[in-house]
Amino acid sequence: MQKALDDALESLKAAGQVLELFVDDSILPEAPFSDVRQKAFALLEREQFPIVSDYMKKIAFDKATFEWAYYGTLSKTFKQNLRHLFAGLEFAGRVENAPLVNAIEFLQDLFKRDKSPRQTDPAAFPTDVIPKHLQRYLYVPLESDRRKKVLDPDKFEFLVYRLLRNALEAGDVFVQKSTEFRRFEDDLISDDRWRNRDAVLREVNLPILNTPIEDTLAAFHESIEGLLVSVNRRIDDGENKHIKFKGNREKRKWNLLYPAIEESVNSPFYSQLPGIGVADLLWFVAGETNFLSGFTHVLDRYVKHDPDPREILACIVAMGTNMGPWRMAEVSGMSHASLLSTSRNFLRPETLRTANDAITNAIAKLPAFHLYDIREEMHSSSDGQRIETQINTINARYSPKYFGLQKGVSSITLVANHVPVNAKIIGTHEHESHYVFDLLYNNTSDIRPERHSTETHGTNQVNFIILRSFEYEFAPRYKNFPKKVESIVGFQHPNQYGDALIKPCRKVYDDLIIQEWPNIQ
Repeated sequence: MQKALDDALESLKAAGQVLELFVDDSILPEAPFSDVRQKAFALLEREQFPIVSDYMKKIAFDKATFEWAYYGTLSKTFKQNLRHLFAGLEFAGRVENAPLVNAIEFLQDLFKRDKSPRQTDPAAFPTDVIPKHLQRYLYVPLESDRRKKVLDPDKFEFLVYRLLRNALEAGDVFVQKSTEFRRFEDDLISDDRWRNRDAVLREVNLPILNTPIEDTLAAFHESIEGLLVSVNRRIDDGENKHIKFKGNREKRKWNLLYPAIEESVNSPFYSQLPGIGVADLLWFVAGETNFLSGFTHVLDRYVKHDPDPREILACIVAMGTNMGPWRMAEVSGMSHASLLSTSRNFLRPETLRTANDAITNAIAKLPAFHLYDIREEMHSSSDGQRIETQINTINARYSPKYFGLQKGVSSITLVANHVPVNAKIIGTHEHESHYVFDLLYNNTSDIRPERHSTETHGTNQVNFIILRSFEYEFAPRYKNFPKKVESIVGFQHPNQYGDALIKPCRKVYDDLIIQEWPNIQ
């Protein structure tokens, strides 16, 4: 497509010379048109005329035409890589996705009968799945009659794969026997158990679920409407220095201001502290927190000797710095066999969690810990860090953006007041928002954050109500905040908010929520 565009631009000069033929006095009025056309072809090649004329008519290039033409050349590739996988999976969807589900079942039935789409009558294809704006690209002229067009089976198959990918990511189509693309309802309790909903609500003992929905909506109405007024007032009065808007009252646009100068890594205060070795630091922390007692042997009985604290600390440093036991044995003078045995017997997720909780709880008791509170509330956050793996673990996945041609994992860490409270290893293909509640709920330390933040990748529509139900305030940080404002919901019609800079785009229907609340699981 880019080459065609470049060729058209280069031909524009020749096209100008072609236009000059119409005012060329050297061409006699009675000259046949064939002579004029011969001169035009001498200035601009014949095959370039359609491209240049389209460009000059302002319709330029239809990018989708080039795109779908290229997909036609890739038919062999996606058949070899996608068809077998597609044929072996079981898909299901909601009622509104019936056209796509029908197309999926149609293709899968062909593949199960070892029949190619090219061997099938094009009229039998479920064409209602084809969006109207793509129909012109999926139909090609017949070789016998160029005036008639017929459906291209290869392009249709690729369209189904593309729509299926989009529907899976949106949660509209499901794969029942998968871990990531199941229905949302599969994570809910069974209908049989929910029939005794009163007992279930008493068991979970969450105030928001046991409170009448009328009272919950009244509290939301007071807080949300008050915040909308307060936020817009601070923006209008210029009190919010982080928002910049331009334009007049009717056509104002705004965006968030981000700091141009990065803050220094460390406060000057820390530069006044003397340096200390990692080994001395670990011994000091062990003396203050007794975290080494959390490293118990993997066997409950028949343990012949107590663990050597030096070996445990050496293994922690070796694993934490990615040195490995072999390199640590070389630099420390310890036996590689003993380090390997210690790491296998004492270092595992359970003991690491216990040791981390001991250190975390000790830090939480320090007077300086709550100096990091924001508005007298403990504010936590979670984010994932991509780490390349040396071995092929079950969570390891390819991610060219982070690992090139290698595999890696994502380590999600829950941090509160600069203290790592909890962590979880997931695959780089998994969405971080699915694990936000797990990190908070499975936190075994004494630190209990009241407000939690994530970046955009840690947000979804379910986390708001889940975290609110368990008395956490969810305060995500969106990358494109102005766009997210478009999904705000209020208790009045959007027209009632006038020309407010930040206003809801739709209204909460109180009666509908009150009516459906008993059926919400």
